Amino acid sequence: MFERFLHQTPFFRLVVPLMLGILFQIKFRLPSQYNPYILIGLLIISFLFLFLKLTASYNLNKIWGIVISLYLFFLGLELASLKQQKEYSFSDDKHTFIATLIEQPEEKEKSVKTILKLDLIKDSAQWTQNSSIVLCYLEKDSLSLQMNMGDEMLASAYINEPVHTGNPYAFNYKKYLSYKEIYNQCYIQSGYYQVLTYNKGSKVKLISNRLRQRLLNIYYANQIHGDEFAVLSALTLGYKSELTPEIKESFSTSGAMHILAVSGLHVGIIYIILCKLLFFLQRIKYGKYLQSAIIILMLFFYAFITGLSASVFRATIMFTFISIGKIFTRQVNIYNSIAASAFLLLLMNPYAIMNVGFQLSFAAVLSIVFFQPRLYSLLTINNTLVDYFWQLVSVSIAAQIGTFPITMFYFGQFPVYFMLTNIIVIPAVTIIIYGAFILFILSFS
Repeated sequence: MFERFLHQTPFFRLVVPLMLGILFQIKFRLPSQYNPYILIGLLIISFLFLFLKLTASYNLNKIWGIVISLYLFFLGLELASLKQQKEYSFSDDKHTFIATLIEQPEEKEKSVKTILKLDLIKDSAQWTQNSSIVLCYLEKDSLSLQMNMGDEMLASAYINEPVHTGNPYAFNYKKYLSYKEIYNQCYIQSGYYQVLTYNKGSKVKLISNRLRQRLLNIYYANQIHGDEFAVLSALTLGYKSELTPEIKESFSTSGAMHILAVSGLHVGIIYIILCKLLFFLQRIKYGKYLQSAIIILMLFFYAFITGLSASVFRATIMFTFISIGKIFTRQVNIYNSIAASAFLLLLMNPYAIMNVGFQLSFAAVLSIVFFQPRLYSLLTINNTLVDYFWQLVSVSIAAQIGTFPITMFYFGQFPVYFMLTNIIVIPAVTIIIYGAFILFILSFS
């Protein structure tokens, strides 16, 4: 049975050794100078197997599979090693540097938080290039409150490594930042920086940020303010700057915190909405290709207007593979689609495997796919409305089965109201997303 599963899910066989290689390198930080030679050697051997048609033999085909697995394992080692080589430590002196804001600033109680990408740093009497990513806090004043993503600044500040408390069981903020490729932080006082130019950096992210700001202004124009604006903007556009600690605590306690982080739930709802709206395309020739193309484009557009966050992009990739799989097979193997999306995401960013959101997303989806049909089949309900609620309950229980160990490991708590909350939340979120998009369309018309 397991061999049949492996045969039906080729990407599962590919992603496992890649993951093991990444984790191995993160844990043990092995020297990597010989990795390129090993990768080239294994690649040549694998091509020789294909060129000489040795894979036709059952036993030699297994050896070829081992060679491919070893290649992916060492590829994982190399990808993680390349990330580790970007670590950079600054001296204890005060530094003068030119940097670009690569995230929209977020107002805090006494400061403005953002992420900087260094362009140049002054070393003695000369400027040298430096591409380090730095967590930055600007002293709150009239200038810092007007800063935007894409602003390039000249600044002077001490750049230090984040400090871990030392408690082995406490949240390690330094390690958390390192998996985002942020190894340093700084605090810039008022008067020690000035804006040089605007609209620097990734044009795609700049346009994405501007479009999201325009959509947020539509909420303001329709008299949506305060906590309502904070929740609605987080739920639909992934804008969480306005969320107060009280709102976060309320949603966390009730087990509904996941709806405030635009992620797989929201992308899944949009995917279902689009599938229902475009069902008629399946009746025409090549309609399924057109339907999948439109769905994929709209999902990426949603990722675009929500700021291209990692969680939305991850879910978009996952549903893209599911949609593509439906084109070529009548009954898509969901496990293979999930493994394919994980494989691509890890190739793009091997540190994604250490992201809690990445772990929760894939654990939840896999658990829903495996457990939900089994849980749902335990009860046979003839009433349509009751059956709908039982579907929601079975999905919620299935998701919690997969995410429970991760939630307890990282957060030490478990939302006991998750079933009741999700029965209310999922239909409500669906209606809110419908309403938000209707509002956006009417505002642009």
